Amino acid sequence: MGKLVRTVVDKSYIILTTQADRVFVPILSVWGHHKFWLTISDREGQLRSMVYDLSDFRPINLSLDFLQLIVGFCFTDMQYVGYDPTMITDKYGIVKLIKCCSKFYDVVCTIYGTQSFVGHATHVWEVEHKQKHFTLRIPGSRKPAL
Repeated sequence: MGKLVRTVVDKSYIILTTQADRVFVPILSVWGHHKFWLTISDREGQLRSMVYDLSDFRPINLSLDFLQLIVGFCFTDMQYVGYDPTMITDKYGIVKLIKCCSKFYDVVCTIYGTQSFVGHATHVWEVEHKQKHFTLRIPGSRKPAL
């Protein structure tokens, strides 16, 4: 089980340091024939559910709960699986537009993007709105500042 925990930490690190539009990462770990847990990682740490065993005393109810969880991951709004709704990316995951103060700003370039897994995770972009250039700083708290 230690290897599974380390894998979740590693994958969370990779996602949070390479995808600027991610606020948190939900990971469903399934092992054996019938055990799973849910881990939510953000820049403050991780929350992990208890281990659920689909062969336990309530297999039908737990199986339905598991199915609802999977369907929820597949069909819910992106913000509920960790994406920042104020950022719009292209098909490669590069942030192209950022909404701040009810306006959309075109991203000209990334000035700074942290590679830290924990902490503020500040990102800084050069953005443009109505042919004016600005510097937009978004700390891990996700409250943008021009």
